[in-house]
Amino acid sequence: MSKAAEFSLYIRLVDYTILPGLKRDMGAGDQWLDIICKLLAADIIIFATPIWWGVASSLMQRAIKRLHTENDTLLETGISPFANKVGGIVITGAEDGAQHIIGNLLNFMSWNGLTIPPAPSLSWLGDPGETEKSAIEKKFNSGYTKTMAETMARNLVHIVRVLRKDPYKDKRELRADISAGAVGLRHKEE
Repeated sequence: MSKAAEFSLYIRLVDYTILPGLKRDMGAGDQWLDIICKLLAADIIIFATPIWWGVASSLMQRAIKRLHTENDTLLETGISPFANKVGGIVITGAEDGAQHIIGNLLNFMSWNGLTIPPAPSLSWLGDPGETEKSAIEKKFNSGYTKTMAETMARNLVHIVRVLRKDPYKDKRELRADISAGAVGLRHKEE
């Protein structure tokens, strides 16, 4: 991936104050707007979360709830702010349940406009042990995990290239016969 990546930005949710709520800006002290602006500027968005008691972290769940505003845009206009962006997932932890979390996050991503390539996820499950960056990199740079990381990266970058050449079009003007809030092909009542 390093050859294909032009620029990478890691957003550690724990480093931000993300207030609870369902708006883009929940007021004084809320730093969600900083995060959403970075997400909307990205080509690839990777959700990364540890497994805690068989579920994604509470910070990941809070981010999903805050992303609800972007889903409202999709439902109101038929166009997602995340159209032409590609999604992937990284999961770590000492517990089983990665497939369940991957399924939930991919469902959320796809219904919110992100394009999902084949093999869009990577999970490393095992004793957390060392938490230093070098120890974590060593775990991800060996064996099956390294192969899956390379496959995931290659697939994410490939879909970005495809979407750059042939992006999803903004066809709001062609959707006049579809009622606001409709998902699928429910037509307006006459």
